[in-house]
Formats: sequence, structure tokens, C-alpha cells
Amino acid sequence: MATPAPAWRAQQTLPAHTKPISSLSFSPDDSLLASSSADSSVKIWRLTAADQLEVPPKTSLYGHEAGVSAACWSPDSRHLASAADDRTARLWDVETAKTLATLGATHRSLDAALTTPLLLLEGSSATLGLDKDGLNAAAATSEPPVESHTGFVSCVAFNPQGSLVATGSHDETVRLWDVRSGRSVAIIGAHQEPVVSVEFHPTDGSLLVTAGYDGLTRVWDVASRQCLRSFISEPAAPVGSARFTPNGRYVLSSTLDGSVRLWDYMRDICARVYTGHVNRKFSMQCAFLQQQGSKQPVVACGSEDNRIFMWDVATQEVNSVITGHEHPVLALAAHPTRALMVSGSNRDIKMWIPGDDKANGTSHEAK
Repeated sequence: MATPAPAWRAQQTLPAHTKPISSLSFSPDDSLLASSSADSSVKIWRLTAADQLEVPPKTSLYGHEAGVSAACWSPDSRHLASAADDRTARLWDVETAKTLATLGATHRSLDAALTTPLLLLEGSSATLGLDKDGLNAAAATSEPPVESHTGFVSCVAFNPQGSLVATGSHDETVRLWDVRSGRSVAIIGAHQEPVVSVEFHPTDGSLLVTAGYDGLTRVWDVASRQCLRSFISEPAAPVGSARFTPNGRYVLSSTLDGSVRLWDYMRDICARVYTGHVNRKFSMQCAFLQQQGSKQPVVACGSEDNRIFMWDVATQEVNSVITGHEHPVLALAAHPTRALMVSGSNRDIKMWIPGDDKANGTSHEAK
């Protein structure tokens, strides 16, 4: 028998971005939500005690030159990392909305006093400029961006210590970056197709899970950069996302064959398969959601038929189907401590809380 399913209602519908939303993520301190979008921005929303997102957003982060694919929080909730189609990732100070580092940008070796650039020498990596007094000429060299991704950066993750950031790219590699220096410390040839998902193990960060369009979900040892496990569905289908369960014991992956799989990576087996939703075209975020009055979490995922599906973790049965969106639901995040979740569809964010509200055009179907 499936866990009894509560009804859900849309507490809030928010026109959040000017182009489709790509990811949603609650901050570790539970107070903020980050939304990323194809409009090249990341927005930070304050969550109120009334389970609503405060409007206008707390801040908006601009700087990427193309759509933002993903955003994730540092463990202390003070910083954010974003991944974008401009082939870079950025580290942000949430309070000041300033870029702290651009991972993958050209590194320039500049004299600290060089403040007035005059010209870039053609065919050279040198720039001539004046010092702050305007009296002395100096030269600055630009290092080739050898550590840059050569394709869209599609995913990003902090480790639990906040010392490393992992990025995955359409260039089929995963790069590890030192947060303090902003430099690449490792390049992993992770997949044979675009890498679309990365996440560190939630407790100690010793493992990394990646997903690619080559149909593989892989678990890596961060220290040795060695692949410990490779999982593939049968028949093989591109993997759209992968993440560790909150306790770190399993990996949850969604594939573009309309299934979500729970992998027991210690035993090297697929433990559960969840089906019923539509997923053939897009990468979709999945989430673990704690239900009110139950110790058993549910698996939640959006669907290309504009709905949200929830499954009983143990029985694999669909126990809830939520309607209300008018477009495919690609982004989904569950609050870590409160019984609420947010979903992103096209340009809108919906906040969902337990309850029934068919008067507002939303409904819940128990299976």
C-alpha cells in the first residue's frame, strides 16, 4: 500500500523570470530560494513565515552572457554558484550581489597598480596601461583560459565543506575548482556525451555523482578522481539529473525514458523504478519530500504533461499527481524542514503547501 497522500494546493504563483526557469534551490539555512533562468539571471527570493516568496526578490544576480542552467548554494548560505551557456560558472556574494570569481574566465596577471588600460597588442596576450598616477607605463599579460570548459556549463555543485565547486559541461568533462583561488584543480573525462548533473555526497563530500546524455550515472571518488560505479538503464536513455538521497545511501536519477531510478550504489543495483510521468525531451529536477504526519519521504518529479508526480519510496506507487501548471514542469525543490515545495514551469514559480484548492484551478489526484 502506498503512503496516504495529502492534498496539495498552490499557495502562490509568481511570474519570476522573462524566460524559462532552469533550476530551483532552497538555501541550507532554509530562508532563501534561488531560481535560475534562460534569461541569464539568478534571482534570490526570501521565504516568509507565511510560506510565500517575498516580492520583489531580495536580489538579482546579473553577469552571465547567456542562459543560466543551474544554481547552487554554499553550505553557509552566504554564497551561490551558477552555471551558464557562456561556458563559465560564477561564484557570487549573495548579500552584495557581486561576482567573487568567474570560473573559466581568462586569468590576467596584472600589476596591482595598473588601473588604466590603453591598448591590447594585436597578436599578443599583453595589455599596455598606466599606473594610478598616470606617470608610468606597465604591461599585463593574459593567460590562455586552458582551464575553461569548451562547451556550455550545465551543472554546478558545492562540496559540504564549501572548499570545492564541481562543474559539468557539454564538453563531456567535470572540473573541480578551488573556491579560494578560483582555479581548476582537476579535470575528469566523465562521460561521452554532455554532462548535465553533478552533486557531492551530502555528508563528507568524498563522493561525486554525475549524469550524462550517454545514459550513464556515475559515482566518483573525489580524492582519486576514480569512477567507483557506473549505472545504465535498460534500454539505455539519456540521464537528465542525478542526486544523492539526503542520507547519502542511494542515488536518484531521472532518465529521458519516463522513469526515475533509485540506485543502491553500495550494492551496485537498481533498487526502485518510479514511472507514470512524461519525460522524453528535457532534463528535470527530482526531489525528496517529507510529508506531514509521515516519517517516510516521497519522491517527486515534474512532467512534460504539465503535472507533478509523487511516488511512495518503498512501494513505487504513484500516490499524488498535482496539476495547475500550463507548461512542462522542469524545476522542483522541496524545503528541507517545512512541508512545502516549489516548482518551476516556463517563467513561473509555484509554491505548494498541503491542502486542497480546486477553486484556484489546482487539483490533487490520489492514486
